[in-house]
Amino acid sequence: MQLVKTSAPVTVKDANDQPVYQLEPHQTYALYDCETAAAMRSETVQWVATLDSQLRSYAGQALTSERLVLPFIGRLGDALITAACLQALRDRYPNVSIDIACLPLAKEVFELSPSFGKLLPYPIRADCLKTYQYHLSFEDIASVKNATQRTMFDLLSHCLNTRRPTSPATLAIPESAKQRCKLPKKTRPRVAIHVGEPHSLRTYPIDQTINLANELSESDVKVILFGSPSAPTSGFDTELSPQIQNYIGKTKSVSELAATLAQTDIVITGDSFPLHLAAALNIRTVALFAPTSPTIVSDYKNVTAIKSQAKCSPCGVAFGACPLAHATCIAHNDESLAPKRIATNVISLIREPAQTI
Repeated sequence: MQLVKTSAPVTVKDANDQPVYQLEPHQTYALYDCETAAAMRSETVQWVATLDSQLRSYAGQALTSERLVLPFIGRLGDALITAACLQALRDRYPNVSIDIACLPLAKEVFELSPSFGKLLPYPIRADCLKTYQYHLSFEDIASVKNATQRTMFDLLSHCLNTRRPTSPATLAIPESAKQRCKLPKKTRPRVAIHVGEPHSLRTYPIDQTINLANELSESDVKVILFGSPSAPTSGFDTELSPQIQNYIGKTKSVSELAATLAQTDIVITGDSFPLHLAAALNIRTVALFAPTSPTIVSDYKNVTAIKSQAKCSPCGVAFGACPLAHATCIAHNDESLAPKRIATNVISLIREPAQTI
């Protein structure tokens, strides 16, 4: 990590040229190397020094009652796995204090974990680092050998120099969220289906999602559709089928999503944040994989993976364009991920909880 100093306000953007955060003028910040390169495209940002020159990186040292800080820039699923890794560190050294600097959405994830100290705004200013003895970092994640063959628990615990966690993070859903998201009285099994973003290669296609919802609704199952406000909603027969309830866009926060999913019996999702959230909440989950590998769920005992048997799967491309130049991921169209097959296996899972797919 690097320390950079600003002489004027700077907006740091991601690889898609979207604004991520603002650097205030006349401040010194700690940034990851990739962010430093992006920030220094502006003439108002100057490199100062490496962060290690001011605050040592934690490398597995024995701890007593030190204070550690983690600048976090990962995605929401990464936040849940990071929480599990940090809980493992706290379990080993219960008197250690761990603060996390993160963006607002990741903050909602870490707020569900009772194991941390302060949640600071990201990026973290250099003057806020004076009270810490170590910083934790993901800087070395790109150098992990055989990364594609290892689980996220392996990768993140390696980078954080923590013991590999033996279970997902412990989460506590606020009572206020439970009350706001209380579902109608349960009369039959509830299956939640994640309706993903249409632009993502990892998203199960909307037409197949509609067929899956219809298949389940005809099997005496209450279907709960959920997703972000930008997820497609057209095509679902919510008026004709009272067994399908549309909650897409209705969970306004991570805690509300957790409160809603906690009331369901099974969650069906692709390689997504809800997969990690449902696993951490100990909800039985059916995870669908086409472009990415099911290796990532091998840490979750309550997750059953159904992998596409298409020859091109997994290509390993989670973001960006299909390597074969298809507009969508054609591996989703394989018979192995057919809605009827998924529905049949989900019904079997409901009736025989010990059965695996």
